[in-house]
Amino acid sequence: MDGEMPDYVLAKDLILQMIGEISVSGATYKAMEFLGTTVESLSMEERMTLCNMVIEAGGKNGVVPADSTTFKYLEDKTSVPYEPVYSDVQARYLSEYRFDVSKLEPLVAKPHSPDNRALARECKDVKIDRVYIGSCTGGKTVDFFAAAKVFLASGKKCWHELLIEDLVGRIKSYGGIIGIFF
Repeated sequence: MDGEMPDYVLAKDLILQMIGEISVSGATYKAMEFLGTTVESLSMEERMTLCNMVIEAGGKNGVVPADSTTFKYLEDKTSVPYEPVYSDVQARYLSEYRFDVSKLEPLVAKPHSPDNRALARECKDVKIDRVYIGSCTGGKTVDFFAAAKVFLASGKKCWHELLIEDLVGRIKSYGGIIGIFF
């Protein structure tokens, strides 16, 4: 994955694009490794989103090579010595996919499968009754900020029920309130 991330595109969009390409069974019992300048520019939270969602493609695990972002993240997480592990230079891959991330747009996963996706702009006429932001791939601070950015940019008052769940599983209901929640 190479290219600069467009406005409103997050790691969830990247992995939904991949799952849409390979299907929900496209990585069954396989590892998915994420490489490229885009991946290198992602925060640790966003890298975790990529890796956590490989299961939605049937994958066994997701891997992002350790780099300075990884080492900085681990600084205050452990004092135990560790040695990073990288793919072998001669490693063989079952498939390789290349994405020019600069050409991607925000995506929406539609019912009832992550590979049933659409461009967010194609869903502009869908009536929204309830918003849920949460789970292991959608309960990060960056997700709450991104949602607030979209709501504020719409210029509309949003009076639906908003449910947010942070990564530790605390669910809060905010009826008619749009803001930034911690």
